[in-house]
Amino acid sequence: MKHILVIGGSYFVGRVLCTLASREPDEYKITIVNRGRYKVNKPNVEELVCDRHNTVQMRTLLSGRSFDAVVDLCGYYPGEAAPLIEFLSKNVPHYIFVSTASVYAYHPESRDESTEKIAEAGDLPGGDYALQKALLEDEVIDACQKHGMAWTIFRPAFIYGPYNYAQRESFYVRAAVNKGLIPVPYDSHSRFSFVYAIDVAQALLRSAGDKRVFNDVFNLSGPEELTYHDYMAAFEKAYGEPVDVRLVSISEVLQQNIPLPFPMETNEVYDGRKFAKAMDFTYTPFEDGFGVAVRVFKDVFESQKR
Repeated sequence: MKHILVIGGSYFVGRVLCTLASREPDEYKITIVNRGRYKVNKPNVEELVCDRHNTVQMRTLLSGRSFDAVVDLCGYYPGEAAPLIEFLSKNVPHYIFVSTASVYAYHPESRDESTEKIAEAGDLPGGDYALQKALLEDEVIDACQKHGMAWTIFRPAFIYGPYNYAQRESFYVRAAVNKGLIPVPYDSHSRFSFVYAIDVAQALLRSAGDKRVFNDVFNLSGPEELTYHDYMAAFEKAYGEPVDVRLVSISEVLQQNIPLPFPMETNEVYDGRKFAKAMDFTYTPFEDGFGVAVRVFKDVFESQKR
């Protein structure tokens, strides 16, 4: 049995991870540490309340306890990982840091793990977030090397699935349920990569303590590359009934400040084959996972209208 310490993340990927692990009590035991805002309430999942920035309390809570790996789901700024690694390395052999594929410098085609990382925030949306993650990756590697701890960094593409707090699937489902017009930029040819939340959670569970992923970086991304039009077609199929579409231009979106969930003029495409090959891992087809996500959100929003 793997005993995994999870830092943060009880309301999206972390919640999915805990749910999956609770279904396999002979394989996994989870101890999750977060601020306690959202309870997981799953069997075989121990919940501890602590802010990761309170290093003294973290040391007290976890002193003398051993785990097969730690999964860090809520590291965002430099300085947040090194203190944890310093004291956890005494009893935990493996540190998994969940970063983001946004750390890559822009490239018009698919980005793999050899693609250069960003060196400055720039003026694109999310640039500062990506830069902080990139710097924190470096901190994780340096601290783990210093304290003799194996490390793994995961860079997911756009994550989708139930519990998604980002306004992606929910943006479209809410509009459809409320019989509103769904804006689609007809002159956007940007392409995007996605990864199902369940695939991310499975990847983290399977990788914990596994030497095949030690001291390496992996993208997590399904093989599909979708445009706005592809995404909309998949949405209409998953939604199961006609929806009202409003075709708009990129300039109209910018002028009217329409909060679309994906970039309109840049490609965000990533290659996830390295992890799939290393761990004999198969990504869930986008159509299958997306169908589940849309139906879940549809049930939620329709129930709120009753």
